[in-house]
Amino acid sequence: MLRELKKRIYAKLQRFEFFARVFNTLKRTPTYAVHWYLLMLFGLVIVLTNVGLAWFVFSDASNTGSTLEQSVIVTTINRDELKKVLDIYRARVTEVEQLQAVPPRIVDPGR
Repeated sequence: MLRELKKRIYAKLQRFEFFARVFNTLKRTPTYAVHWYLLMLFGLVIVLTNVGLAWFVFSDASNTGSTLEQSVIVTTINRDELKKVLDIYRARVTEVEQLQAVPPRIVDPGR
């Protein structure tokens, strides 16, 4: 039944020149090499899909205005807050340096 269906499909599609050439090429191709045609077709589908998606996603990117404009108004740095943060940072740095100089004695539970 499957062979009959295949023959009928081939007979109907043989009317078109493109399909006739494709079928003749596949008949002349050894069966162990047909997978290369399938891999090339699969790669072509992936490439065309990527190009189509990129065109769809990035099509309106050029229509927007200047993308380099600043969208958020930023306030200047407060000197007092900066001084507080720098003091905290310096205190932490000195604490880490002290811990590195005299490491605390911690018992390793793995021993």
